[in-house]
Amino acid sequence: MMTYRWTCSVLVVALALGFAASAAGQLAAPSARSSALAGSFMARARGYESGYWNPANLGLPDRPGWSVGLAGANTWLSNNALSHGQITDLYGNFIDDATKSRLLADIRAANPEGNLELNFELGGSFAGVSVGRFGFALTSIAVGDADLSADAVELMLFGNDGEEGGGKDFDFSGSSGKARWLTGGMLSYGQPLRVKLNEDSFLDLSVGASFTYGVAHGLLRFDDQGTVITAEPLELDAVAERVRTDLGDSGRFWALGIGVAGQWKGLVAGISLHNLLGDTSWDLDDVELTGYAATADFERTTTSDSTARFAELTPDEQERLRESLNGLDVPTRLRIGGAYRFSRRLGLSVDYHDFLGGSLRGTWDHTLAVGGDFFVFRQLQLLAGVATDFSQAALTAGAGVWLGVFHADVAIGRWGLIEGDGVSLAISLSFWPGRALVPAGWD
Repeated sequence: MMTYRWTCSVLVVALALGFAASAAGQLAAPSARSSALAGSFMARARGYESGYWNPANLGLPDRPGWSVGLAGANTWLSNNALSHGQITDLYGNFIDDATKSRLLADIRAANPEGNLELNFELGGSFAGVSVGRFGFALTSIAVGDADLSADAVELMLFGNDGEEGGGKDFDFSGSSGKARWLTGGMLSYGQPLRVKLNEDSFLDLSVGASFTYGVAHGLLRFDDQGTVITAEPLELDAVAERVRTDLGDSGRFWALGIGVAGQWKGLVAGISLHNLLGDTSWDLDDVELTGYAATADFERTTTSDSTARFAELTPDEQERLRESLNGLDVPTRLRIGGAYRFSRRLGLSVDYHDFLGGSLRGTWDHTLAVGGDFFVFRQLQLLAGVATDFSQAALTAGAGVWLGVFHADVAIGRWGLIEGDGVSLAISLSFWPGRALVPAGWD
């Protein structure tokens, strides 16, 4: 019997790398402060940050006269079943059968199919500028996921003997993986609308819109189509398919978002629809389809693969591939949020985010987040947040250093504390005028 011991090490290393590393969808969040607050940032975003969260914030009275985002980066990697402690305790150690069985049981219990799901997101913000009511940001994001069947994970852990020993049949059906890389620019505008409540009180409203246009650099998708390993007799029958595009300029995407915001004294609230309208179009001439097949037993092994450009495929294959690519579209996201400043030192924000459609994303479908910040003194801001998708939870924290017009922010988070686990990291550098974003009252 073949043991495939190396595959167990590959699984452990892959999961461990996930925890050595916030998250979104079409473009990367331009500020680390949003990650530190677990995403409860829609009502807090100002200046060049606004287009990503709510373009209407560019029309609020406390908007900065200008702002510049120098650079930012964020990363997220998670799985649906195993905790950070489970993985780090295993790394570099011998894994006995009892431990493997516990890992496999946790993976099988994570969802009805018993699959192991891995997700990652890497984002970078290259430039951000706001002047008055206008904002612009240029960001890039790579998003990917992998879905391994329970049988595939069992084979990695136990080899073809299986958990029970003596060999078993393994079915890899349902195993798949996807990765895509996008870069885009976002132009936003906010229009203020002041409503008089009485002689001494006004409600400041604003409406806004954002337009995003960008390049789809590349796409990679791998799908198992029924690979089976049988024990008696020992045979391998593997069938898989890969779709890929060349890195560079493989397509285009565009999106339109809208928002409404209101401000009354220390309270700010709003609602936005990110990518209310949008589309991603792939250059079909740049797409290639590769099919893989392999059979093996004790006596012989045969393998074959064939690669064809889109124009070389049969009409049925072209239609199937076209439908698959049409399903890879920018996500529509609803955001509702509010923030209140209790004092110059303490603020609180609450957001609810809901994905309404689209597949180019890697995060939770629904998120309720609460975040708070505390100014230790004018130059140092501490932030923390908690989030849930009503089955999992996350804890985040961060800090901001404010030296005159220069701001540096960092954040770290643990996601999936109830089921699975993941880690997010973020950093951003920016310039803001005068006392922008610093609460009034500091000497």
